[in-house]
Amino acid sequence: MEKLPAGQPKNQDIWGTFKNNWFSNIFAGFADIGQMLGDLANAFLGGGGFGPGPLKSISDKAMQDAAYIFDLQNRAQVLEGIIGYGSWVASQNLFITFDQDDPGMRTMSFDRQVGPSVGVTLVSDPALAGKKVQRLDSKGLWQVLAQTRSRSTGFTGSAKVYMDIVVKAPDGSEYYRRSMDQSAISNNGGDGEITLSNNVFFTTPGAGYTVRVDLFTGRWRWFYGGSQWSGLSVLKHSSEVQNPGTVDPGAPPVAG
Repeated sequence: MEKLPAGQPKNQDIWGTFKNNWFSNIFAGFADIGQMLGDLANAFLGGGGFGPGPLKSISDKAMQDAAYIFDLQNRAQVLEGIIGYGSWVASQNLFITFDQDDPGMRTMSFDRQVGPSVGVTLVSDPALAGKKVQRLDSKGLWQVLAQTRSRSTGFTGSAKVYMDIVVKAPDGSEYYRRSMDQSAISNNGGDGEITLSNNVFFTTPGAGYTVRVDLFTGRWRWFYGGSQWSGLSVLKHSSEVQNPGTVDPGAPPVAG
């Protein structure tokens, strides 16, 4: 057996010194072993954190870290959905006449961006004579809000005006449509002008869907562009796509 030099501690002496110092430091904060065991039981069985003593600082730090992580998770869950948004106005007025069935004639191009845009891209649509539309760059639950104002002309015809928000699939087919209509009647001091607004939620199963606004009128009309009367806003609320598709119960019967 090798003989250690004089003054060299044995391994068991080093281990014994470590154990004594470690346990002494741990126990120093407790009145007795019972208090330490009670604190451990409370902490691990859900009765609260560690009590006074060295373990309390460990517990407090762990609880602070857990609260921080929980807060980050909540923030991430909220922000995860908001990864697509943008706002635009129409830079020009739109005049709709008898040729409103021609490609793009009914489409109001919201082509002037306001503020930042994330996950929504302004693109040209060849099927609409190159007019600008908004492309949605990811799947999820989207909301679109649109507004403009119609102005009557001297031409006669129906007072009805219509606004449709139309979503088109990447293959060019119509995917979703939300319609609204109003009557721009010049009575009770009215001037035949009326503001149209529309709002729709829908889901897209993938990227590449486009959004446009179509306008219809029973007589020739102007539709206002500009920041005061026109606007298109797009907001993504979630990346989930539950309950997709459309519902169509058919037209209700004619009264009488």
